Amino acid sequence: MPSVGDLAILRNNVSLSTWLLLGASIQSLVFAAVPYRVALLPSFCILMLVLAKNALVNFGFLRNPYLGAVFKGKWTATLQEDGEKGGEKVAVFLLDASSGPAIVTISYWKSIEHLHAFANGPAHRQGWNWWMAEARKQYPHLGIMHETYEAPYGRWENIYEGFVPIGMGDLSKKVVASDGSEKSEPRLVEAKSGRWSTMRGRLGEKDQ
Repeated sequence: MPSVGDLAILRNNVSLSTWLLLGASIQSLVFAAVPYRVALLPSFCILMLVLAKNALVNFGFLRNPYLGAVFKGKWTATLQEDGEKGGEKVAVFLLDASSGPAIVTISYWKSIEHLHAFANGPAHRQGWNWWMAEARKQYPHLGIMHETYEAPYGRWENIYEGFVPIGMGDLSKKVVASDGSEKSEPRLVEAKSGRWSTMRGRLGEKDQ
């Protein structure tokens, strides 16, 4: 049985055109082995199911799965626990370890110093030691990269309008419920009016 890593290597290193050619070859073999009406039946049934589902979605009989996570209206993400922007800065860390097309992971930190503290901590050090001692030899097809940025207050902002929040908009914060338990909530505040509605306002500047 192929491992998860082997399947990932196959997925990352085989292009879409190759998959299409493979599918066409299999279809050709099916045509050669069985009557053409039988060979066409699976593709025809799948096509009809896809078209029927799309029609049900367009006419409102089925929920559009791509819109389930969309935040309607205008929203912005903040970093302050109380939802009000103060003088906070943010450090952005981009990381990718892959064998094919880049799949970049984005993380946000309070500062470069906080990122350095994690990098020198036991969790990251254990992973880094494994990479240096074993992974580079065991998985020579893998590459790794990172980029780091730090933006002071007044030099970063975001807006999400009828959009699935990604990046900073996908961050959450811990809040204490009325029963004393902790839960996570999005760091989004409505931005349809007031200082949050304009880019200058979100940057902490006065609108001209």
